[in-house]
Amino acid sequence: GSPRRATSYKAGGEFRLIKPGSSQPKRGSAQRISRAGHPEPCIIQVLFNLWYRDFNHTPAYDNNLPQVDHIFPQSALKRVKVENPKTGRKDVMKYRDAERNQLANCMLLSREENGAGGKGDTSPEDWFRDKSEDYLQRHLIPDDPPLWRLERFEDFIAARKKLIRERFSYLLVSTA
Repeated sequence: GSPRRATSYKAGGEFRLIKPGSSQPKRGSAQRISRAGHPEPCIIQVLFNLWYRDFNHTPAYDNNLPQVDHIFPQSALKRVKVENPKTGRKDVMKYRDAERNQLANCMLLSREENGAGGKGDTSPEDWFRDKSEDYLQRHLIPDDPPLWRLERFEDFIAARKKLIRERFSYLLVSTA
């Protein structure tokens, strides 16, 4: 197949080519997040380029590129179990790939911000606690701390989807 175009994360919209199936996607990459029926990597990258216009980060090495981070860490979401109707035991994963990897559970962070000593698997409740209003607005995070708790994941996602829709309403076409 032909290569896909994908934006870099530099304001101004530089482009680089990604060949489908080229190499195994790196942890947290847009390619990995697009698996399981999610938007194509180029769509996620274009949205993030529009979303993070002021994120002007051009690292010297590809390993230092900004990273797509899960707001609610996958490790925490994978531990949430529901009852198995066949056995009655709470051993069925509640949040599958589609719920964990959706755009509403992702944000763009610098490698430094997400790397060792950074956010990593920190819960949103702890990560956003001391963040400024500007930080929350930049990442379209609902300014409602109770929504940042794991047990409110679904409410957080609904609130964040609303913020994302509002932010990108000029791109949406009504089907009515």
